[in-house]
Amino acid sequence: MRKRHQLLLTIAVALVVVAAVVAVLLTQALRPAKHVVVMFSNTADQYAYVEFRKTLEKKFDKLGVKADITYLYLECERFSHDIEIQHAKVLVEDVMRSRRIDALITVGDQATYSLAQTGMDIVHNVPWVFVGVMYPNAKILENHTNLRGFTNTPDVPRNILLSKTLTGNAATFTLIDRTYLDKLTMRNINEQLAGRNDIINNLDWKYAIVQLEQLNRDKGSITPFSLRNISSNTAMKEDQAYQGTMNLLHATRRYSEMTYIQFKFDTAALALIGFRMEKPMLTAVWLEFGKPGSNFLGGYFVSGTTMANDAATSLSETFKGQRSKGPQLRASKNDYLIDYQVAKRYGYTIETLPEGMKVVNLGWRDRYPRMTTTLITLAILLILSLFIYMYIVMRRERKEKRIAMEQKEHEQQMYSMAVLNSNTFVWERMGDVLNITNSFWQHFNLHAHPIDIHDFARFIHPDDVPIYLDGTKKTMRGETSTNEVRADFTGQGTYSWWQIRARGIVNEEGKFVKSYGMLIDVEDFKQREQALEEARKLAEEANLKESFLANMSHEIRTPLNAIVGFSNLLASNEEFEEEDRKMFIDTINKNNDLLLKLINDILDISRIESGQMAFSIKPSSMQEMMGHVFQSFSVQVPKHLDFIFDHPNYDVMVNMDAMRMQQVMTNFLTNAAKFTPEGSITLGWNYNNLTDEIEAYVEDTGIGLSEGDRKMVFSRFYKIDEFKQGTGLGLSICKVIVSRLSGRISVKSTLGKGSRFSVFLRVTGGVISSPSR
Repeated sequence: MRKRHQLLLTIAVALVVVAAVVAVLLTQALRPAKHVVVMFSNTADQYAYVEFRKTLEKKFDKLGVKADITYLYLECERFSHDIEIQHAKVLVEDVMRSRRIDALITVGDQATYSLAQTGMDIVHNVPWVFVGVMYPNAKILENHTNLRGFTNTPDVPRNILLSKTLTGNAATFTLIDRTYLDKLTMRNINEQLAGRNDIINNLDWKYAIVQLEQLNRDKGSITPFSLRNISSNTAMKEDQAYQGTMNLLHATRRYSEMTYIQFKFDTAALALIGFRMEKPMLTAVWLEFGKPGSNFLGGYFVSGTTMANDAATSLSETFKGQRSKGPQLRASKNDYLIDYQVAKRYGYTIETLPEGMKVVNLGWRDRYPRMTTTLITLAILLILSLFIYMYIVMRRERKEKRIAMEQKEHEQQMYSMAVLNSNTFVWERMGDVLNITNSFWQHFNLHAHPIDIHDFARFIHPDDVPIYLDGTKKTMRGETSTNEVRADFTGQGTYSWWQIRARGIVNEEGKFVKSYGMLIDVEDFKQREQALEEARKLAEEANLKESFLANMSHEIRTPLNAIVGFSNLLASNEEFEEEDRKMFIDTINKNNDLLLKLINDILDISRIESGQMAFSIKPSSMQEMMGHVFQSFSVQVPKHLDFIFDHPNYDVMVNMDAMRMQQVMTNFLTNAAKFTPEGSITLGWNYNNLTDEIEAYVEDTGIGLSEGDRKMVFSRFYKIDEFKQGTGLGLSICKVIVSRLSGRISVKSTLGKGSRFSVFLRVTGGVISSPSR
């Protein structure tokens, strides 16, 4: 009882858990999606944005936020400050015309500050998260209480020192112009390098390039260059003026010796510097990093993946009613990142990269070089083996094809020799048109021409046309057919025997496509066959007469002996009991009946074979004939046996002599009753609509037949049990009757289990009522 309570408790808890899970899933499914607008600072083709979008969407799914995201691109490099603000407003208003905005995400300084200065209500009313802002402007952002942000101000010292670690070159340079962002970049560099002794800040060109090369190699340095404003590169003190021109030339020639670090994204400057740069470059910002073909080896910065995760996490907390811990502005986590495809171009390997670096674009082949080499080697060996195998197979196939062609040619020669002067002709049927080889027409001195199959039928003897049409039907079903017919191809009224061999071809739907075969003159064979048949019949008649006399003398002697013997006993003066006298008389009567049946059977066979027995063949009801047999024999069947009538719930008309068919079925039933000690006897019939035949049968559960008995059971005077009453002529008479009805007779039997005697006849009158399907 305790275990039962525990089981019920466990089931109840499981059901509660399942119900809770289903409720959560239904809640999420029914919850409307949050429409989030994401605005990027640059153009849509920016490589780094691809990973950002993928990560953002995956993170929302992972956090259970159903987000419908619209991506906007400010294209900040196309516009001035005021126009950029107006453009940001237009982009957002276009979205608001078609749908409600539930949250905002801005990526980069330009998108964040331009959107903040649009003056639209939405930037104050919906949750807003910015990421990727290098230089936060408190004056612009402080009025937006709905705003949360993540900054990623470039870390100058770590990137300069990373240059020394990765390239061995502590001297670095960057591109600086006179834009507002450049001024912020210079201020950031100055603030971060203030008071550091391990890095030389050369933003004011205190040192010329030639001097930097002579300073302590252990120190890092940062020098600005301006490719748009060449004069900025000579802004040095008076005591270095003599080196100004030389320093400019030296700088433009030697700046590629230094390591370039990107502290702000500038497509024009990047195109110029990347064109001349032969050494790997570093970046302190995420844009362009990891792009195929890029020279950015790595850097210390906030990745797009981190920014996307920060934005999704922050908005998810807002949507769920949670407040983020910490200040409104937070710094995103920086990472040391390496693009392995760039590293590989400059000779780095996994083993030579510094520890603690996050490696991107590391393919499976780069991660497992030995395994890759092994697999490639195995693949090459496999391909070579496959080619060798295919070569061997093709060579073997060519050899087999050559042998087959030679064999085919040899067989063709043998065939030509075999059919030469043998009156064998090839034909092909397409549709209703029959094409016979030219040699056929030449044989009869006729002009070769295609012939319609119906015209071809006119050559055939009228009695054999049904045989020809039956073969045609078989080929149209895709079967093979071999028939012998009499034909007159000369029109002179002289018929000779021809064999038509045919094979039909049908498509996948079972529709006739074509047929082909051979037309063979078999007149000589038929004449020889007829001569042999006549000789056989003469010999057989002699044997039959001898056999008949022997069998008759044996079969007649038995009942006669009984009749004479018991008659003499009755005629004698001896006194017998009344019971004995009755037994003598019964025996005499039974043997009289047996002798009479024997004589009748002999007369039946004689009349059938001589053609004197009349057959009244006409369309007859199968159900009516079989029902009459069942009713007639019901009173004769032994009481200990079950007598069953098995028939379909419809009727068919068959051309037959109903009385003779009753005689056949009654003979089957008599034999079944004689050899079935127990069980049942079944009289039945069925119709096969595929062969258009009926089967009338008698099936019993009697002693059955051995294989030898099955072969001899339809022979004359053959008796399975010599001690059983009967002449041994009944089944042979049945066989002759069925043959005259153009049917066939058969037996299926298993010794000790029973027998099934069947008659098969063609249905020509059709189905009277459709069978149940």
